[in-house]
Amino acid sequence: MGIKSEKSALRKIPDGRQTIGIALYDYNPIFQFSFVTCVRIDKVEAIRHHILETASKYHGISETLMMPFQFFSNGPPTYEVQTEAQIQSVMSGVAPLFRQRVLPFLDRYRDIATLDQGMNRDGSIPPFGNGWAMSTTILFGLSCGQSGLLRDRRPLS
Repeated sequence: MGIKSEKSALRKIPDGRQTIGIALYDYNPIFQFSFVTCVRIDKVEAIRHHILETASKYHGISETLMMPFQFFSNGPPTYEVQTEAQIQSVMSGVAPLFRQRVLPFLDRYRDIATLDQGMNRDGSIPPFGNGWAMSTTILFGLSCGQSGLLRDRRPLS
């Protein structure tokens, strides 16, 4: 049985927050870790919690979009290391991906309109996770309420 620890880097955006999280599992002497990139749009989450009647203690921890690191790389879903040299090797391999792919992704998807565009209209963000359908539906509704552009909706596959 391992010990799990979670940490994240957080960036505030006008409509919510973005995070890059890391989950670390200590199976002494082996460690496993994985990364996830999240975007939270507060209006979307307020609607989600109203519909689902979620207990208020959980309202602050939901995410509108959660993307595993594999979306940005061809690497494994989980990295396994045992030595400091292995940690340095993995980090030197993933650091460029954060600069070249993750941060530009977060710079692009910062609000209702851009998330709706990527998740519903142009398909640049593929489906992932249990909350995907509700997030896309709420984003679509909020975006249409703001712009009225129903004709741009990507057809369901």
